[in-house]
Amino acid sequence: MELPADLAAKYRNAPARVAARPCDERHRVPGCESEAYVWVERLAGGTLKHHFVVENPQGVSAKAAAVILDRSLSGLKPEQVLQIPPEVIQDIFGRELSSGRNLGLTDMLVLRQAMARQESGANAAVCAGTETGPMDGNEGVTRSGAWEAARAGGPHRMHPSRRT
Repeated sequence: MELPADLAAKYRNAPARVAARPCDERHRVPGCESEAYVWVERLAGGTLKHHFVVENPQGVSAKAAAVILDRSLSGLKPEQVLQIPPEVIQDIFGRELSSGRNLGLTDMLVLRQAMARQESGANAAVCAGTETGPMDGNEGVTRSGAWEAARAGGPHRMHPSRRT
């Protein structure tokens, strides 16, 4: 098993064609201390590619989470992304991280799931909205609202390939 520092060393920011700098606040992960941002790109066959930017150079845990989420979620269909329980982040990183840091890392997945929920009903790339602005094509849905919607999205189950 790779350690967070080893995974963080493999982290690469999203390409400029996806994530122009400075990063758009609509893509910012709420609660993440490392200023993480998330983008999704629809690929052929209806699968998704996940892109992340972590602004904090010391954001080892966020960078490691970005690598794990990219490896685990990219190539899945939106419906499959929704089956992954948010608690998996704490399972991966353990209780060594502060509750605030675990919450921020979990929000990386939860926000991604909110995007997947939108993407499962849309053909265009979707991004999370800001606290004051709407999500693309979904007026009145805020970033915190997307987070809440993702958390309340029904029973979460492990992706079938991860069941024991």
